[in-house]
Amino acid sequence: MSLTTCPDCNNQVSDIAPVCPHCGRPANIKFPKISYKSILFKIIIVLLLLFIVAFSFYYYYEIRNKKNMEDLEESQKDFISQQYHRQYEQKLLAEQERKKQNEELLRQKRQFEEQQRLKEEEILKQQKILEEKQIQQKNELVQQQYKIEEQQQKQEDELSKIKIKKAIEDLADKVLQTAMTTARPTHPASKISNCIIDDQEITKKNDSLIELNMHCKCHMVGGIIGVVSYNVGIRVTARLEKVGNDFTGSVIGAYVTYDERQ
Repeated sequence: MSLTTCPDCNNQVSDIAPVCPHCGRPANIKFPKISYKSILFKIIIVLLLLFIVAFSFYYYYEIRNKKNMEDLEESQKDFISQQYHRQYEQKLLAEQERKKQNEELLRQKRQFEEQQRLKEEEILKQQKILEEKQIQQKNELVQQQYKIEEQQQKQEDELSKIKIKKAIEDLADKVLQTAMTTARPTHPASKISNCIIDDQEITKKNDSLIELNMHCKCHMVGGIIGVVSYNVGIRVTARLEKVGNDFTGSVIGAYVTYDERQ
């Protein structure tokens, strides 16, 4: 007799004992060893089969759904195409009807415009005749007014010339006085026997301003040694300014242009 180890409880049991006194396991029954690799392989096989079946069902329903969607899209396309053709035919008919109406309206419009054009041409013709008469009358009035203004301008120019001439005559005394004053300091021992305006230049700047450039010749007599007679030229600048309706003259300056004694 010998002792063995119980595979369930790992206690020592006699090899002739029918059961383990500790756990009650029969001594002569041998259980097969479990193979985890075979179990794992079977599980993988089962999962693979389930995946194939599930994929087959998925593929079948996917193909079926795709075909149904294609059929639905095709039917929708056919329906849309029919609707489009129907709408196009209706639109074409409406366009033709509208075109006829527009042509009729255009014909009526052209007829009305032609009548209006004829009326406007008649009105314009009458207006043109009236305007020509008015222009003729206006031209006659303008010519008369121009003649009146021309006469008035001539009268004003004549009056202005008279006023300017009188103002120059009034200014001549101031010019001669200025010339004699300018010539006297040249030779203190001499005396002015005579002074005249021998040249004048009139420049009209505008209607209210006239510049005068007068040249005076002063005859001098006398001297330190003996009696000497000679002439002195004086250039005098002056201006006439219009104040109201008259011109007022003033001397601006003077200078000696020549001295025969020097």
